[in-house]
Amino acid sequence: MTKTNYMKRLSLLAKWWLPEQEAKEVIQDYQEIITNIEPEEHLVSRLGTPYQAIKPLIPPMKKNMWLFVFLCGMVCLVGAFCSLFFYYPLSFGMRMLYFMLFTGLFNGWGFYFWGISKTKPSKKIIITFAMLTICNMIGIYCGYLLMKFPIQMVGYTVSNMIILYSVCCVIVGMVALVLCKISTKQWKSIVVLTMGLLCTYGVFHSDMISMNIITILDLSMMLKNAGMMLAMTYVMAVVSLC
Repeated sequence: MTKTNYMKRLSLLAKWWLPEQEAKEVIQDYQEIITNIEPEEHLVSRLGTPYQAIKPLIPPMKKNMWLFVFLCGMVCLVGAFCSLFFYYPLSFGMRMLYFMLFTGLFNGWGFYFWGISKTKPSKKIIITFAMLTICNMIGIYCGYLLMKFPIQMVGYTVSNMIILYSVCCVIVGMVALVLCKISTKQWKSIVVLTMGLLCTYGVFHSDMISMNIITILDLSMMLKNAGMMLAMTYVMAVVSLC
């Protein structure tokens, strides 16, 4: 294993398992240690694998707050997706409360441990944010075009689109949740955005099931609820960039 590969793996493990400041110190210490080890073939025999080097420093599971937050985030994302298939659809108010509680707790944890970010969001975050927004605009436009077709066809097609978009949001949200820890904390804005989009899709899906969109009034109420949820999502996602 080369020194570059060793440090790359060790850095990822340190950022994942250790508090931010401690991870920086460990990475810096090992960079100095590895520089003095020659030849490279003796690296693993002298220090062990990257995980073996980090393992003694890892706090006990019950004291690792990050793992608790990570697991809660994963459960919330999957739960928001699974709620699409509940026999009794959740109301708009319940989904709004679910989103606000998740956002408040997740950002509260982030601000407490990381503070407010003083750097601009990376290009990758901005591109991901933009791509999610563009995909949703395309979905909304496709839904608008479908309204010209028979209502049964519209309901079936839109329902499948919602499920497909929801799967994508869960995957992107999980990846962003990991990147929050090993890359930059500003990825939490993508986690919040995907959670909000999942709740918005849920509002749309549950209204479709419960109302059957028979009248223009039903359609207007459904779009109003989904619009309010979407607006709240983007406000909280932008706030989460801090």
